[in-house]
Parts: sequence; structure tokens; C-alpha cells
Amino acid sequence: STQNIEVYMAPLKKLAFAAFTAGLSEAFSPASNHPGLTQCNARWTHRRSEGVSLNAFAGLARKMKEKELAGLKENAEEYLALRGKKKASDQIATLLNKRSGTLATVVEYRRKGTGIASMADQNLPPYIISRDFRIGGADVISVLLDKSGGCTVEDCEVIVKEQNGAKGDFPGPMPIIWNDLVIDEVQLGLAAKSGAQGVVLQAGVLADGLADMANAAREYGLEVVVEVRSGAELDALLAKDLAPEVVSVVLLSKMSADDAIALMPKMPDAAVKAVLVPAYDDLSLIEAEDAWRLRDAGCNAIWASEVLFKFGYNDGEHCMSVIKAIKSKGSVKYARASGAYVGRGEGAKEYLGDLMM
Repeated sequence: STQNIEVYMAPLKKLAFAAFTAGLSEAFSPASNHPGLTQCNARWTHRRSEGVSLNAFAGLARKMKEKELAGLKENAEEYLALRGKKKASDQIATLLNKRSGTLATVVEYRRKGTGIASMADQNLPPYIISRDFRIGGADVISVLLDKSGGCTVEDCEVIVKEQNGAKGDFPGPMPIIWNDLVIDEVQLGLAAKSGAQGVVLQAGVLADGLADMANAAREYGLEVVVEVRSGAELDALLAKDLAPEVVSVVLLSKMSADDAIALMPKMPDAAVKAVLVPAYDDLSLIEAEDAWRLRDAGCNAIWASEVLFKFGYNDGEHCMSVIKAIKSKGSVKYARASGAYVGRGEGAKEYLGDLMM
């Protein structure tokens, strides 16, 4: 029917428009001095400006979140009662801290995206994406529950249930990270009740309250991922000198790969070093090259979000292909990432993927 045709054509129209605008950006932008990425200057600039930290609006963000939490706090006792009932494990940190030269991946389920990654707006079912994340070789799942991700508590519970159904299989279940703007302890109780094993805490938003919230999270059985969005936030985190058993992972986000690489030497040695790779509005897979450069700079894990959905969901294009590309043993010194990736997985004798030499 005409209606069905429109449903299938909508993603293609978005892809075509993104490709057109990316071409204009390349045509009218100056040459970049970025090693090996001479065609991406405009896209770097676009993502740098788009990645303005939420910390600049921390006060407003907290007020908006407080209004959103009003209903949840009516049942606060139910969630707060879970404190101290479960001991936090180190499963997430262990899965993300692989041998040197090997990248782990945190893959993020979301219902909303921006630019070409708005393919996520097609509301792909969480139980299907959860299965594909596991089969694709990812290590940990994040569920983005803030307004930019559009996920719900029910989405998290569905993913937890789907992962638990893989017990005894290979690959087995993956732990779930609750990614929301956390400002109140009741949210930790909700995350624990939903089956999450980790939680993201934003350093810039919590500021001086970060240590107390991190310690509380551990008492709810949640491993702590501290999200840092600038060099100043990283300096402030280091000044707090939080114990390594409290903070499992430090995540650099809302910055370019170059900025993250520059901050890598300052990252705390005891924590897993993770970086959120930005998704570019194009039809290439330069995000994989960013991942390889970050790996070589000492990054342990790549946090992949919008990039997972930028190619759609056809064979050779869906999230499993992107995961394999990121985890492959590639190097920008010898090859370029071209887009769709298929192969036998990490460790295969030939380099995984379709390369342009």
C-alpha cells in the first residue's frame, strides 16, 4: 500500500539528504590536517559544535529532571528499600578491560537519533536489538533513558529479560547499564529494580555530590560509570580521588576523538577508559577509524550509540556489522574503513571488513 511504501521510503529520504549535505560540506570546507581523515573537516566541526556539554545547562537540566521525577518519588520507599540488598560486582569493568590492543564495546539502545542516525527513530524493538547486540559480539549494553535517547523503564526490563534468556548459551547474557540524567537516589533504586547492573553518573551535573551518589550506587548493586565531558571535568574528577573500587569506568563523551586522545594520558590508571565515538552524518564508517586510533592511544572500550543505526537494518549494514568493524584489528596507517563490514570476527587471519588500501 501507499502507506507501507512511505514507511520504507522515509529512512531512504533521510539517507539521501544526509549524503547530499555531507557532499556540500566537503565541497566548501577547507582541507583538514587530520592524519588519514582529509575528507572529514566539516564533519569534525559539525560534531564539535553539536557536542556542547550538558554541564553548561546543568542547573536547568536538574530542574527539568526534578519535575520528571515527581511521580517516581511518590513510591520512593519501594526503591530506597533496595539499598544494601545487593552487592555490586565488577563484571562490567572486567568485561571492558581486555588485553592490550583489544577493544571492548558498550553498545547503546536508543529510540531517538540525530541526523543520519535518526534511523533509530524507526523504533526497532528492544528484544530484537538486544539479541543482535549479543550475537554481534558486544560486551555490555547501555540503555539511554534520557530525552535524547527516548527509552523507557520497560525497554530496560525487556532487554534484561532477553539477555537473561541467553543463560547457558554462547555468547551468554550481557550486563545492562542504566544511562539517564541521575540526580536523585531514588533513580538508583529504580535502576536496580529494573535489573541494571551499572549506572552512568555525570560528573559535571553531580559536581560535589558525585562521591556520595557513586557510593550509594554501589550499595544498590550498581557498578559506576562516571561520564566526563571536558578536560576541566576530568581534572575535577581526579581531584576527588575516588577509590577505584567505587568508580569502575570513566567515560569521555561529547567530544571529538582527537580531544579524547589528548586526554587519554590523564585518565585514572585504575579505571577502565571508555570513549563515546560521535556519529558522522555520512555514509562511510570513519567512526571505526576513530575507534582504532583511540585503541592505539590506550582506550579500553568504545561506547557506540548513534553510529550503530546510521546504515539502517539491512544485511551487511545493521549494528552487528558496525560492532565487528569497531572491534576489528584495523589501523589507519595501513587501511581505511569503507562502510559495511562482514567477516569471521575479531582474531580472524585476514583483516575483518571491506578495506580500501
